[in-house]
Amino acid sequence: MRIQEVIQITGLTKKAIHFYIEKNLINPTKNSNNGYYDLDDEDLRKLKLICLFRQIGFSIETIQEIFTFPTMTNYFFHRQVNLLKHKIIENQKQLENLCSIIEAIPPNATPEYICDNYSISKLLDEPTNNYIETLFPCNDARMIAILILAPFLDIHVDEYRKFLWDRISSELQLQFKDNLIYLQRIIYSQSAIEINTTSSQSYKLFMDLSISSSFEEFQQYLMQRCHELINNQSLLLRWTILYQPILLPLQGFYKNISELMSAYSPRYESCNKKLNILVNDVARQIKSDSLFYEQIMTICPLQELTSSLYLIFWFSYSFISSCPEPILQDIKRKSTI
Repeated sequence: MRIQEVIQITGLTKKAIHFYIEKNLINPTKNSNNGYYDLDDEDLRKLKLICLFRQIGFSIETIQEIFTFPTMTNYFFHRQVNLLKHKIIENQKQLENLCSIIEAIPPNATPEYICDNYSISKLLDEPTNNYIETLFPCNDARMIAILILAPFLDIHVDEYRKFLWDRISSELQLQFKDNLIYLQRIIYSQSAIEINTTSSQSYKLFMDLSISSSFEEFQQYLMQRCHELINNQSLLLRWTILYQPILLPLQGFYKNISELMSAYSPRYESCNKKLNILVNDVARQIKSDSLFYEQIMTICPLQELTSSLYLIFWFSYSFISSCPEPILQDIKRKSTI
C-alpha cells in the first residue's frame, strides 16, 4: 500500500512515516520506476506498534531495541516503568524545592537575593513523600523471574500458567525481600545486548541438556566452573559478596518453585531431573579430591556439596555473575552495617 493509505489508517503524518523509515524501524520496498514506497502488512503492524509505544513514552532507541530483541518485550516494559518512576520522583523533588523557595522569598525577590539566601546544600536530595511507590508498587519481581527462568518460557501461556507465574513471581519477592533492589540494579545496569546474550546462552545450555543422552559434557562444564571459581580471585570475590544476600535467596527460590515450574514447563521438569543426576555425579568426583572438596565447602558455608554445586551452576550462566563493581560495593557496605 502507498504511504497515503497508511496515513489514513494510522493517523501518522507523511513526515513521521519517512522518519521511521530513516530510522530503519520499518523497511518498505521502493518502486524503482516512480520512487514511491510500497508498505506491506508487516510495515503497517510495526507502525501501529510505534504509535502505541510512543504514546507510553518509549524513545526511538528503545523501540529499535524492542524490534531487535522481541523476546525481551517484558524487560523493556519494566525498564520503561522504572525510568518513568525516576523521572516523576525527580520532578517531585524539583517541585518541592521550588515551592519551598517561593514560600520564603519576598515579593521583590531578585536573582541576587536568591544567590545570597539560598544554596544547593539547602535543597532536598529526595522528595519528602515518595507517593509514586504507593500508587505504582514495584513489580520487578515478575520481570526478574522472567530473566532467571528464560530458558523455559517459550511455551503457550494459558490461564493456569498465568496463575502459576503469579505464584512464582511472588516467591521471588518473598525470598529476596529488600535485596530485590540489587537484582533490579544488576539488570538495569546491563545493555539489552548483554542481557539477550546471557539469555541466549542459558537457553542453549538447557536445550542441549534437555535433549542430551550423555552428561559427560555437562559434568566437564560444571567442573570447569568450579575450578574457575576457586582459582579466579576476581570471580571469587564477586561470589563471596553475593553469596549471602543474592545467591542463598536464589537457592531458596529455585527450591520452592520446583513443583510450580514443573507444572509450568515440561522442559523444566526434564532439565531439573537431569541436573540432579549431573550434580550428584560431579559431587562424587569432587569428594574423591579432599583438597578440592575442602575448597568448595569453604566458599559455600553451611551448605551440602550438592547444594553448593547447584549454586555454582546457576551462578555460572546467569546475569548475576556479571554484577557491576559499584553495585558489588553497595552490597558489601550494606552487609557490614
